[in-house]
Amino acid sequence: MRLTPRGEEVREVVATLESDDFDTPEDMAKALIKQVADLLWFRTWYVLGVRRGEGAAFGPFSSEAEAKTYGKKYEGALIPPDDWGVVPVYGMGQVATNEAGGRPGGGYGYCATDGCGCPAYAHAQEGTSRGKCVVCGVCPKFAQAETKKKASKARKVTA
Repeated sequence: MRLTPRGEEVREVVATLESDDFDTPEDMAKALIKQVADLLWFRTWYVLGVRRGEGAAFGPFSSEAEAKTYGKKYEGALIPPDDWGVVPVYGMGQVATNEAGGRPGGGYGYCATDGCGCPAYAHAQEGTSRGKCVVCGVCPKFAQAETKKKASKARKVTA
């Protein structure tokens, strides 16, 4: 599994590394292992599913492209040709910690309403938008936490 660190994850780990909260390197290492596991629980993962026979699943993969590459590489050997697909498995860390009264919103894709912070898919569909959170029930309507950065167009340079 290829794992690309994300900016928000790196910032949290750097804050731990720079903190003076630990008496020993072992204490810091234990905290970092738990912190990284928690961060990864918030991600969306991908699973390669085989439909034939009893069915099987391979994964997790960190991207849809990685799962498809694996499927194509082993198609015919471990995986029946044309009888497999890739499905997302949404990280439920955000939902679980909010039910326990923990961590607020996780950035883009998570609700910015105070006390909610659940992912968009935890909110009921209302027409073309997301409505009430079905997990925590705190918010009446999904509010986007951040906006994605727009891709900038290359400027045409004239001589």
